[in-house]
Amino acid sequence: MHTVCLIIGHSSSAGGAYNPDSGLTEWQFNYNLAHRVMGYFTHELDKVDLRLVHRGTEQGNSYELMETVDVVNQHDPVLAVSLHANAYNRERGGHCVLHAQYSKRGNNAAKIFMQCLARALGNPDRGIRERDNLAILTKTRAPTVVLEPFFIDNSEDCLNAQQRIYKLGYWIHEGIMQYLTEYGG
Repeated sequence: MHTVCLIIGHSSSAGGAYNPDSGLTEWQFNYNLAHRVMGYFTHELDKVDLRLVHRGTEQGNSYELMETVDVVNQHDPVLAVSLHANAYNRERGGHCVLHAQYSKRGNNAAKIFMQCLARALGNPDRGIRERDNLAILTKTRAPTVVLEPFFIDNSEDCLNAQQRIYKLGYWIHEGIMQYLTEYGG
């Protein structure tokens, strides 16, 4: 059995980026998305121990971020997936996946999830990004990816993601299963 952590980015009290037209926050979208993803694992409980990780209530302080890292590390997963959304200027759209700089396993996971996000949402591919300044990527022992499937501040991109949330959940599930099949330890 493989343990996988699914991290809901941000928190209910500090929701992250938001859509200025609808008020939808990253946390609200990703809370719902995480539960959709979990629903697809009901037939694979003998293969995957999917752990849902909630961030604390105070966003932005490094102590809370390190607590999230500690929780992930305590579960000793073979993969961690952090759910987020991008935001910039209300005009950009598309998906990208972040992973730790120099992490071959993180890059392998990112390649899989880039294909899955494209299948789920059909929005522009903004590429895989290496990051060395995010604790969730650099301090977790397992390969970890941050999924940014859409720009939440772009109402068209956001609506597309909302309308396809079940499809997005399915393809994230498929990405996890593909990673476990190909690299799962």
